[in-house]
Amino acid sequence: MIRETTKKGIKRSLSFFRYKLERLDSSSSITKFLLYTLERQKNVPKLKTDDVFLVSYPRSGNTWVKTIVAHILYPHDRIYSLNNLNRLVPEINMYESGIDSDNEYSNPRVIKTHSSFPFRQGRQNSALYSQVIYIVRHPFDVIRSFHHYNSYGNPKLTIEETVCSVTMGHNQWGLWGSWQDHVLSWKVAEKNSQMLFIRYEDMRVKTTDYIR
Repeated sequence: MIRETTKKGIKRSLSFFRYKLERLDSSSSITKFLLYTLERQKNVPKLKTDDVFLVSYPRSGNTWVKTIVAHILYPHDRIYSLNNLNRLVPEINMYESGIDSDNEYSNPRVIKTHSSFPFRQGRQNSALYSQVIYIVRHPFDVIRSFHHYNSYGNPKLTIEETVCSVTMGHNQWGLWGSWQDHVLSWKVAEKNSQMLFIRYEDMRVKTTDYIR
């Protein structure tokens, strides 16, 4: 009864929030993002206690590991695009909007995320993060990769700005925080989880050994 009442309250709050947002500047990228997020939150599937998470700070090799995992779990599926890859191994970050309830996932599901722990308020039950593979990459290489990647859309981006983004946590939507805070947040979660920490540099050298 209490749970149903809470759900109704949340729905009313979301409806009111949408009402306010729609009266803001519709061309604002932030407004568009928030409206999109609210739309995706309508039928958000719940996390499961047997979900397996692929976690890393951005630019740390997560998509590469995700591709390997997808090939292992779905050997008969052709991974010909990023969209197809995301269909097989969904990605969620601040909001659990990356999981399509219409798709058939492996059991247990494997889910990728770049968010720090816990990546959603109210999801601090450690049982929901009981199985985690954390990929950690040397911060120097993370910064270099970050700068190379973001320079495509912003050629005026300086290396100093990138360093600040990674070391101080001044990044998009504040989802990731700083590199060190991100790593430490999941180290704290390690106490109550089956957590495997993998160094990106080691896996590049011994890829076959890690797959086994």
